Amino acid sequence: MNKNQIVGGVFIFAFVLIMFFYVLTPQEKYSFPEEIKSKTSKINYNSPDKVLGFNKSLNDIVSELDTLNENSFRLYVYRAHVLASEKNARSLSDKIKKSGFPSFVEEFENNNKLFVVYVGPFLSKADIESNISAIKDISKSKDGEIAQWNL
Repeated sequence: MNKNQIVGGVFIFAFVLIMFFYVLTPQEKYSFPEEIKSKTSKINYNSPDKVLGFNKSLNDIVSELDTLNENSFRLYVYRAHVLASEKNARSLSDKIKKSGFPSFVEEFENNNKLFVVYVGPFLSKADIESNISAIKDISKSKDGEIAQWNL
């Protein structure tokens, strides 16, 4: 190696080392504001009853969860088709999904020879009604129905 190569290697190494420390140095624009630091420093992590500084204790949250039942989650679906072929039902469901709507297939009310294609679930009937023409066009459904869907 000649003198120029050694000097160039040292220069490149020093440049990389300087850039490395500059990049790894905490930048002010990426650090937490003082107001967030002060709030998080007041959280008592040793208290198992408090969840990250919220007003509710873990016992309150668990007791609220105990009061939930199936009626707490009222969701709605559009029953588009009842088909005899599971393959065709799944194919239609996939087509609906590809168009941007949620869809799934279930066996029809204790009859494992029929398969229902549902579009949804939606949070409200209004969500289905506002999209009903698009849903009917995509699913080629003429006489589907909106139903409440239970978990």
